[in-house]
Order: sequence, then structure tokens, then C-alpha cells
Amino acid sequence: RGAEQLLINAVASYETQTKAPANVESTRGTTGLISTEFGLNAQLIVPRLIAPQLPFLNPRLVNSDFQPRTNFGLGLRYVTRTGYFSTTTYNASYGYSWKTKITNEQEIKLVDASYNAVSTEDAFEKVLDARPFLRQAYTSQFILASSYRYTYNQQVLEQRRQQIFFQGMAEVSGNVANALSRLGAGTKTGDQFYSIAGQRFAQYAKFDLELREYYRISPKTTSGNRIVGRLQVGVGLPYGNSAGGTLPYLRQYGIGGPNSIRAFAARQLGPGRYKPATTDIINNYYDQVGDLRLEGNLEYRQDLFPYVKGAVFVDAGNVWLVNNDPQRPGGQFNA
Repeated sequence: RGAEQLLINAVASYETQTKAPANVESTRGTTGLISTEFGLNAQLIVPRLIAPQLPFLNPRLVNSDFQPRTNFGLGLRYVTRTGYFSTTTYNASYGYSWKTKITNEQEIKLVDASYNAVSTEDAFEKVLDARPFLRQAYTSQFILASSYRYTYNQQVLEQRRQQIFFQGMAEVSGNVANALSRLGAGTKTGDQFYSIAGQRFAQYAKFDLELREYYRISPKTTSGNRIVGRLQVGVGLPYGNSAGGTLPYLRQYGIGGPNSIRAFAARQLGPGRYKPATTDIINNYYDQVGDLRLEGNLEYRQDLFPYVKGAVFVDAGNVWLVNNDPQRPGGQFNA
């Protein structure tokens, strides 16, 4: 007691294209896409497990030298795509994290509840009317999730020349809400989806795996000359109250950008073989996302001179849809 930590984190980002590409139609005329994001998160970490005193629940960790923790979180995130839509997300979470070794960490979020309020511009509303498959992702809705994450990280062992990082996560959302709704606690909206307090809730299962391997060429621990490989796999399966549709906007996979497939701008690749018309690139950035992701990178990093590094890399990957969208031909994954 007395070793609690309160962490407060604020983020802000601004992205713009100074000019829309030639021969491209845009709701902003000759001005390119503008994206703004603000976020504020607070996390209270209590260095012990706070759990009900039940005979079948023993919060003590056997054979562990590390203190387990109880985590409480609150968050607010605002994202706007000027000329298209804005989203305001409120989040609250409660769960536990613990280590059994210095390289192993596990985290379980018993409650990870969010409400995503979406506001659309008239131009974007016309797009959603023409593409009903997209409307599910850009609808105000609850995300009532629980998740489990396991991390194995050898990077804390600095003397090792070969280091492995692995992280796996599973998340499910909407199952309890759907069960209660079917028992009469919820109501159905006009489009035959269950809702809570007049708002729809998302139902899906989501699984993510990431594997990274680092090999330091030099025996010196301070050397940055390394060969690095990374593999990412993500699967999102909408069902129940989200059956036949796609994941919520906040849970969809996008690909491209400086930390992904670097030959493409963010969300400018996929899904699958789908490619928007050349004259509609700006208006199509929002639908180049998917429910499945497969991505791999291999690179060689080299120290050039103090504070300057270089790299040679190869990237490959794509995203796909679980369900077919006639407006995005070739976007569905077919084994």
C-alpha cells in the first residue's frame, strides 16, 4: 500500500496533404485530406490484486518474484477527418497484469468498455447511403469487450545477440450484452439489431499475433548493426449483433505508412485486390481497411555515424474483408 501509480498520457497529431492529386475528386476541392487526433488517458496502477474474496479465486501468484498489479483506466479520444466525419470515444477499463519471469508478462482486461460517437458530414453521409456495408463501421455504438494479452520479450536481456519478441492477444466483445438482450434486457432497433440505451453494440472476436526477431551482428551490446524480421497476423470475426458486416472503425486493420508497408501511405493498400478508381482516391481512403491482416518485414539496420542510422528493408502484406462487400470487389479473403 502506498506504491500506487497514476499515469496520465496526452497525445495529439495532425496530418494533411497540401494538395489533392491531379484529376482526383475531393469533397475539399483542391485541398488534400486533413486528419486531426487528440487523446487523453489516465491509468491507476495498484501494486496488488484487487479481487472478490471468493473460495475458488486465489489472487496469489505461485513461484513469482514480481508484484501483480490491478489496473484501472479512463480515456477520451477525438478523431476528425475534415469534410468526412469525426468520432469521439469514451473508454473505461479494469483488469490485472502480472509477470512470472522478467521476460514474460500477462494482462487480462475483465472490462474494456467504450462508446464511440460518430458524427458524419453530408458528403460522407451520401457515401454511406451508397455503401451500406460501410455504415456498420461508422455507426455510433458500444464496444463492451474483454481481452487477454501475453508478451514474451527477450530485449530486456541486452547481452543476447539474438532476441525474440512475441505478443499474442485475444479480444471478445458483445457476448454478455447479446445474451442479456435476448433475455429481454435490450431492445431491437429499426434495422433489427439489438441496442442498449438506444445505441447499438458491436459483437466480434479478434485475435492478434506479432513475432519479431533481432540479430545483432556485432558482439558489442551498443552496436546498432542488426538484422530484424517481423511478422504480424490479425483476425477479426464479426458475428451475432454484427453478423454479415465488419469490425467497428476503431478495431479495423489498416496497412501502409512509415511503420508498416512503407511503399504506401497509411490506409492506401487493400483490402485484397480492391483498388479505388484513380479519380476517387481521396474519397476512398476510409474503405481501404479490413478485418484480416497479414504483414511481414525484413530489414538490415546499420550505424552510419553518430546519431545517424540507415536501413535496407523489404515489406509485404495486405488486409482483407471477412464478408463480401459488392462495392469493394476483390476485397474478401478467399482461402
